[in-house]
Amino acid sequence: MNRYSAGHNLLQASAFAAPVLPMMILAAVYPHPLYVATLPDLGFLWLLGLGVSYGLIAVHETGHAIAARLVGLELTSITIGHWRKLFSFRLGSFTVTVRAAPSSGYVAAKLSPNSFSAPRVVVFLLAGVATELIPVGLAALGPDVPGIRSFGDLALVFGRITVLCIGTLQVLENLLPIEGIVAGDKHPTDGLQLLRLWKQRHQRPAQRQLFADGQKLDALRSAKRFTEAIEFATNLARQHPDNEGFLPLIASLHLEAGDTHTAEAIWRSLLAHPCESKTKRAEQLDQLSCLALYYDRVELLPEAEAWNNEALRYAPDAITLKGTRGSILIELGRIDEGIVLEREVIKRSECKIDQAVGSAYLAKAYAAKGDFTEARRWIDKACAIDSDHFVVKRIAGELMPKTVA
Repeated sequence: MNRYSAGHNLLQASAFAAPVLPMMILAAVYPHPLYVATLPDLGFLWLLGLGVSYGLIAVHETGHAIAARLVGLELTSITIGHWRKLFSFRLGSFTVTVRAAPSSGYVAAKLSPNSFSAPRVVVFLLAGVATELIPVGLAALGPDVPGIRSFGDLALVFGRITVLCIGTLQVLENLLPIEGIVAGDKHPTDGLQLLRLWKQRHQRPAQRQLFADGQKLDALRSAKRFTEAIEFATNLARQHPDNEGFLPLIASLHLEAGDTHTAEAIWRSLLAHPCESKTKRAEQLDQLSCLALYYDRVELLPEAEAWNNEALRYAPDAITLKGTRGSILIELGRIDEGIVLEREVIKRSECKIDQAVGSAYLAKAYAAKGDFTEARRWIDKACAIDSDHFVVKRIAGELMPKTVA
């Protein structure tokens, strides 16, 4: 999930109304059933409708996963449903996440040389719809129930109508060239990805070369050859002036090389140019805000608060921005306000970085209040989440004498 994307809202939760349409169709097809449903029966049918919706999404995403394996694409995650996260688990090399609202899903594949093979990608994209059409077809060909005489008949008919109705709608939605919302972030439907694949067919050689250049850049970065990496990324930025991703990357490389002032100058220059994406603008502002927090640039704290306030205007529900604000408030001495925000972040965020940094700053806040037992508890939690994060290391080093004593 994008850490700066819009949060979840009640509109996303409206997927819980999915059983209404099949119930209306059921009432129209069987206006005078011989079995009269009770209120608990209707409640069970509602749950059955939600379960069918989840099942159809799972079938669709399983189709993508099977096709990915067959055509040589490596998956990184599968999301079933949207809105709030219920649970997640590892399945082989990828993570499966189940969310509360039974509408839509998403499969994320790792970028690789096979990602630029049009036949492979087409098979991967169409496999979801093709797999979902199987239960829809079986429901359409199933035997009719002449009359509803028992609750079993009622559940059977309702389940069949739900598969036909919801399944058909999901297939049509996936084929439309639109964007959907999954976990608060925009994702293109299969139809939109197919359309983009067709429109960008002449760009694939250049995209393949750019991917190879990205791999070379990652190798330089991993080897900590930052001077070469910055020079290489700068040349790529000149070759691809329309690609907005290079300047933030160059700024990040300068940060890793220890040159925070050049990184600051690059991010300030980005703010001087118009940005169509509110999410991207919020991310740029957050990067600047974090200079004061992550790299001990305390002279930037007043500006950091202003940048953070502006970022929150662009993405008011982005939980990571609230975490940044909580950390800034703690650094400015507004401890109690900061504690409230950091606790909210730890409760709601699914991001490991947010959890680790938030826990570390809670430790710093409680140490400032003189509660070293609570400070030790939170710094231990931060280290358990990500002991290698430099903020966690820095705050742990600051608190070590106090919490040990």
